[in-house]
Amino acid sequence: MSIGLAYALLTAPVAASAVPVTVITVHDLTPKEIRAMQWRDRRLVALCRSAARHRNNLDKLLVTKGADGDRLSEVAWQLWDGEDGCRRDRALAIDVTRRVIDGKALTAADVDTVAQLAMFLQSRGEPADLSELAELRRIMWVRGDYYGVGDSPTWSADEKRDFVARDDVWAFIDSPERREGWKHRAMLLEALLDPLSPRHDAARAVSMIEEGNDSRDWTRAARLLLERKQLPADPVRAEGLLVRAAEYDDAARLLLLPILAPRLDGSDPVAAQAALKAMQAWASKAEAGGAATRALLWPGLVKKLSAPASEVQMAAARDLTQYAILGAEADRAPLLRWLDTALRDGSEAEKTASWGNLGRLMMKQEPGAAEVMAAAYEREGGLLDGGALQPANFQPFITADDYPARALRDESEGVVEAEAVIAPNGRVLHVVVTRSASPILDDIVQRLVVRRFRLKDKPEFAGHYVRAKLPSIQFRLPNCDIRADRTPAVEAAILVDGDYCPHPIQDVPLSVTTASRVSEKLRAAVLVDDRAGHIGGALR
Repeated sequence: MSIGLAYALLTAPVAASAVPVTVITVHDLTPKEIRAMQWRDRRLVALCRSAARHRNNLDKLLVTKGADGDRLSEVAWQLWDGEDGCRRDRALAIDVTRRVIDGKALTAADVDTVAQLAMFLQSRGEPADLSELAELRRIMWVRGDYYGVGDSPTWSADEKRDFVARDDVWAFIDSPERREGWKHRAMLLEALLDPLSPRHDAARAVSMIEEGNDSRDWTRAARLLLERKQLPADPVRAEGLLVRAAEYDDAARLLLLPILAPRLDGSDPVAAQAALKAMQAWASKAEAGGAATRALLWPGLVKKLSAPASEVQMAAARDLTQYAILGAEADRAPLLRWLDTALRDGSEAEKTASWGNLGRLMMKQEPGAAEVMAAAYEREGGLLDGGALQPANFQPFITADDYPARALRDESEGVVEAEAVIAPNGRVLHVVVTRSASPILDDIVQRLVVRRFRLKDKPEFAGHYVRAKLPSIQFRLPNCDIRADRTPAVEAAILVDGDYCPHPIQDVPLSVTTASRVSEKLRAAVLVDDRAGHIGGALR
């Protein structure tokens, strides 16, 4: 590269966003590099001519010095395009590529050459090419590489089944080095599990699945072991697979429930406890399997509300509350009666547990919860108006670390105003948002106030239910753009400042004077360095 060209590049206008500046060192080709390129060009031309001479017997081309597979694939491209001294001859380009592949498209080490032949045939588009092109497309589909050959093959289910079962294709996908790959493993399982496939072998498929880590496959294999269609029944083995899959796959939960449910009331306490533990693990799932599990567990939990041990009753009430909030289709009356009785005549621990459960039910507006709560207010002299609380009246309950990451990503900020209903023990029952910022910010305020808020320095409210206004809570985004002003703080609000920017803070744009100095430094470095035969420089 000449110093004139370097000077022209460096004297171009410097954009404001071009900071920091990266200088790329470029150098002229050395004589040795130039000779190597010239030799390569001459070698390609010689191979083109040799291919033309031996077009009727390309085996002779293969023994030509320097005619390895990579070089001949390149020669085929030059023949196809008519470049670099090679005369354009597309028929010869196809023949040379075929000879390089040597009828081993499925196992050829260089998949690019197989794709190259497919592209040549597709571009030429002669009727005689269609059958070969279809075969190459299928081979490329098996190999897992479509580029250059269009989309996956167009074929019927029978054609696909027969192709995969072909001896050469089956040997390829069932080889140890490919069997563990997800694509070839999927092909193997599809053929092994297909009763119409010549390779059908359900027993081998189930063994493969047991060694794998796909929960949907575990469920599929368990279903085979339960259905008795392709394999003899093996319920123990099926249950083991379903237990593994149930954590991730709802279909597994639905299959497992009829197996575990009878054990809950069985004579074996160990089996009953294991079944209960397994079902509790997914009872909170939102899918159909979770809902069905909640429906099965509900009657047993209702019975525990009458257990002699208070701890058992409180645990059952907690689980019933959770299931009710998740939408269990069951009668809430037993739970509500227990909560009302605990608030009227229960111990301090039972009252505390009931306040927590009722607060959650109130937040979700569960039918019947408000009536139980109203009766509790009435017994304690009504719901007192606590007015507006000041920060001195409670322990801190929210910090900058509580700014939801999702709200930061969505660039959501604003002010949340809320009122809290406080139980006689100073803990919050539930929170009512009176001014919304966004659903995400409203939700975090409700959850944190209930979890962390403790009323203090208000002896006049001790032993009573209180409804009080919380200070405003302002969520404010970080100042990620130095060109914009940050949202002003609201007076007397609890300030929650975010500290995460989804995009890097932009640097201050260079002034014209600074850009000029950068250009001068680069130009000076190039003038000094050009004597050594290359362009370079560094900005310090």
